[in-house]
Amino acid sequence: MLSSLFRGGFSSSALVELLLLIPIILFSLSAHEFAHGFVAYKFGDDTARNYGRLTLNPLKHIDILGFLMLLFAGFGWAKPVPVSTRHMKNSRLGFLLVSLAGPFTNFIIAIISAFLYFSTLVVQYHLVANGFSEGILRTCGLVATFFYLSLTLNVGYAVFNMIPIPPLDGSRLLTVCLPRKAAVWFFKYEHIIQLVLFALLLLDVLNGPISLGIRFVTNLIINFVGLFPFEFFLPG
Repeated sequence: MLSSLFRGGFSSSALVELLLLIPIILFSLSAHEFAHGFVAYKFGDDTARNYGRLTLNPLKHIDILGFLMLLFAGFGWAKPVPVSTRHMKNSRLGFLLVSLAGPFTNFIIAIISAFLYFSTLVVQYHLVANGFSEGILRTCGLVATFFYLSLTLNVGYAVFNMIPIPPLDGSRLLTVCLPRKAAVWFFKYEHIIQLVLFALLLLDVLNGPISLGIRFVTNLIINFVGLFPFEFFLPG
């Protein structure tokens, strides 16, 4: 993100895109972490609530280094929401759904963003057809760009978090499915596996598969939402 801005010589379009991305990142990361804590709370674990994490306030969730990494390197993180399975009514199911809650929330945000993106495009087409001013059309274009960036970023964050490598949510799902002995081994060497993940990301080893997954899911959402008759709701 910032790296592309530097490579492009601080073009105005890249700068505008960066400014649009900042609130999207803050909200998407906060919603992701809030969802983890909320589902845990519903299963009887009030740890997240006690730490003040049942909120969408980004100041409670954002990790500065993780935020900067997301801007500079394209991958990053927020402060993990504390969860204790000991307090859950059904610890195994609770742990599974808490792990799914974050990526699922990002998928929902992505779908909503896709609907708003298409709606904005249709409105923009209607404004062009009716000869509205250039300023209004430019604003409408910025709104469309905002929702498209929200779509792609949330898909990217959800897909990235579903990788079954610690500390990502996909690894939590994997441990639920693994035999107990394998799950214990997984937790024991979690910090080493995290370092391996970090190295693979920095070396761009995972860039190809992740990008492929993001494109596939994004196209799936766009094709699905594109079936909706947006023009029907416009005045004649």
